[in-house]
Amino acid sequence: GAQYALLRELVRKAAAHGVDGDLVLGRLEADHGDAGAAVRRLRAEYRQRPSAAVADALGWALHRDGEHEEALRYAVRATEGEQGGGVRSALHVFHRGMIERALERYGP
Repeated sequence: GAQYALLRELVRKAAAHGVDGDLVLGRLEADHGDAGAAVRRLRAEYRQRPSAAVADALGWALHRDGEHEEALRYAVRATEGEQGGGVRSALHVFHRGMIERALERYGP
């Protein structure tokens, strides 16, 4: 409730000073708001700034919106070798695991 509204307001104020808050707001919406809105916001962010962090957030938002197959493509980008930029993140791996579970993919 109130904490999320406060975060949204802080991100809006920071945006007035040039801070890009789309990743923060996308993550917030995916977990605590409107997953469809998160997908739209994060697709735009990924087009502008493709990175492992944005790929993970977009994959998670797609998963939360019920689009598990497409979500997995972004989760793989966020966690594997060159596509993930060598980033090793427990959160990214957790998200990928939950997406794979939703797709009933339980092993190699």
